[in-house]
Amino acid sequence: MSEAADLRQPDDGLLELGQLALVGRLARGIVHELSNPLFVVLALAELMARGVEPGSQEADRLAQMHESGSELRQLVGALDDLARAPLDTEREPVAVADVLVEAIALIRRVTLRKDIDVVERYDDGGACVAASRSALRLAALCVLVEAQEQTPEGGRIELVTQRVGADVRVCVRWQARPGVVRVAVLDGVLAGIVAGCAGTLEPGDAPVGCCERVLALPLAG
Repeated sequence: MSEAADLRQPDDGLLELGQLALVGRLARGIVHELSNPLFVVLALAELMARGVEPGSQEADRLAQMHESGSELRQLVGALDDLARAPLDTEREPVAVADVLVEAIALIRRVTLRKDIDVVERYDDGGACVAASRSALRLAALCVLVEAQEQTPEGGRIELVTQRVGADVRVCVRWQARPGVVRVAVLDGVLAGIVAGCAGTLEPGDAPVGCCERVLALPLAG
């Protein structure tokens, strides 16, 4: 193949980045289209509940409908926040555990396969790091999505935070399916996000058959 032909071949990593950008744009539109009907459904459920006997079967059904609608509204709100929130670079004291809990909750509700076991352990003593909250959350989501895509059925993802010296280290380790092809350019994107939080991305020291990402983030002064 000639050099000119090589230049015409799209880079797999850039294609995936373009796909992610497109998905983000579509998500914003979907969120907008879902918000209005959800508001109407919840309002009607509340209105109808006023006209039924408390404790009746109809009241129970309306309560279940309202509860399900409220959960869906929370999910839509979380997606809207993720899709629209600007990736600010202003650093402030951020509790690492709080951001990770948010990220894992969102992943579990949106994309996490039911056959994957996620184990969390926060050993940082509630430490805060000097970072952008939105950037830190995005970094955590990137690692968790990568881990999910590479974890086999019945696999396990482990997330551990530790306070080491002047840093908080966030270690994410997962079992990897044989033959998984990684998109190397995404490592550069993730490293850039972490660098924006004044941190570093490290490969970790995973055993054979596992992958590991370690985010080292400076403690807030």
